[in-house]
Amino acid sequence: MSNVFGLLDDYVRMLADIKNPAFLYRFIRDKGQHFPRHVSAHTMYGRGQIKQCFMNSAKLAENHPGLRYVEGYAVTTRLPWFLAHHAWCVDEEDRVVDVTWDSGMDYWGVVFDPATIREEHNRHGNFCLLDSGTGYNMSLIMRLYPELEQISEQVAGRAINWR
Repeated sequence: MSNVFGLLDDYVRMLADIKNPAFLYRFIRDKGQHFPRHVSAHTMYGRGQIKQCFMNSAKLAENHPGLRYVEGYAVTTRLPWFLAHHAWCVDEEDRVVDVTWDSGMDYWGVVFDPATIREEHNRHGNFCLLDSGTGYNMSLIMRLYPELEQISEQVAGRAINWR
């Protein structure tokens, strides 16, 4: 079992107790997957800019067709209990290629296709797909997980206006 999955699941359950649908945590938990294996990314691809994981990973995937962009949550060896919203790439064997961190230890996320990356970047002007810079990118989340609207209404006990 993934440490990140366990933390995501804990967050979703705790937030449900206070009637919070935990949109982003739930989306990543339910639609994401575990990426347990890594490659020596810095040796193969160089280092990305510190604190620029979304940009680093989007550009890396764009420049290396064998890599796919992933956005989700990860933990590091330094803070294995702290979920960080993060982006990385995976290769053809689903191995993590993380040019931003050198201490990542567990990754859980959703793979995005190049067209979605371009479309969302053009729409919001930033590289983070799931957070538009002014809050969660609910149009993308709901498009990819339409059942979440009904789930969120069940959790909150009322209709949620996410538009």
